[in-house]
Amino acid sequence: MKKSLSLFAILVFSLQLFAWTPPSYVETPQLPGATLRVVGANTRNYLYDFTADNADCQDMDCFNRKTENMAKVFVYLQADIVALCEIQQDNEILGYLVQAMNKEYGENVYDFVMDNSKYSKSGSNYGYIKCGFVYRKDKLTKGTWYSTNPNDTGFRTRMIVTCFTEKATNSKFVLSMNHFQAKTSDLDGTKRNAQANILVNALKTNYGDPDILIMGDLNAELDEDCIQKLVNAGYADQMYKYDHSAYTYNFKGSYQMIDHAMANSSMEKQIVGAYPFHICTSGANVKYSDHDCYVVGLSMVGTAIDKVYESDSKAERQLIYRNGVLLIQVGDQLFDLMGRKVE
Repeated sequence: MKKSLSLFAILVFSLQLFAWTPPSYVETPQLPGATLRVVGANTRNYLYDFTADNADCQDMDCFNRKTENMAKVFVYLQADIVALCEIQQDNEILGYLVQAMNKEYGENVYDFVMDNSKYSKSGSNYGYIKCGFVYRKDKLTKGTWYSTNPNDTGFRTRMIVTCFTEKATNSKFVLSMNHFQAKTSDLDGTKRNAQANILVNALKTNYGDPDILIMGDLNAELDEDCIQKLVNAGYADQMYKYDHSAYTYNFKGSYQMIDHAMANSSMEKQIVGAYPFHICTSGANVKYSDHDCYVVGLSMVGTAIDKVYESDSKAERQLIYRNGVLLIQVGDQLFDLMGRKVE
């Protein structure tokens, strides 16, 4: 018995010793107090249909290297959730990443949210892409997958939302992952503005909790109209809050922040930091995309509505209007959209 324990200790030490670390010139985000870490990433067309015009890889060797690089980075960042965009629109794609992340971590702790999407191509040989979630199944329970833009065929799976529950605290939050229209095909921002309006209205729906975190490649900087629509609706950009010089993308020498992490007021109180990780724009040897990933640290606390829900498992939430204000009713009690009790 002592011998097997010693061998196990040596194995754990070896895994830690040889775990990947970034080059010294890439600063690691510090998130003191975080009990959950949510990583957002544009993967730059993570497709295993190598015949698609937009595929980043043209063979399996390249695809495997890309997968391994992402796994190294996400596990190094201690990701509890990875919210991704530009991945192949089907059920199988995230299985490759989950397998690689579990191998990198050394335990079978990661899983992905199934959305039952089907892969197809457009007439131009463009392989359809989507957003998706990978999560730590030992730390979190996933909710139901929804689209916040179900009427737009091209963006139904590129604007998605689900509710996660932290098992340790039973605290919940809603995570919305998005990939807005690129500027190359929407020069005046008309499509992105429409998508922002759709997202704001969709997130008024009760997806399981009033705490909302919006993430994704929104293809716009903070001062552009589509982002300001989110700001005006009560969502604050968290990376800008913690670092006014933050960027996630380098376009011909111009550093831009077009990937975002935006929270409503009740969610913001549970965020302890949000920073980009310059593993891709720095040219590190594990570069897997043209966008940097970014990480949001959470320290979850329940709101008043969570406490009511815990004490009465039979109570059902429903949205109601009262005096022109949208409220959440649980049993005979009323709450605003931030989860605060309304007397």
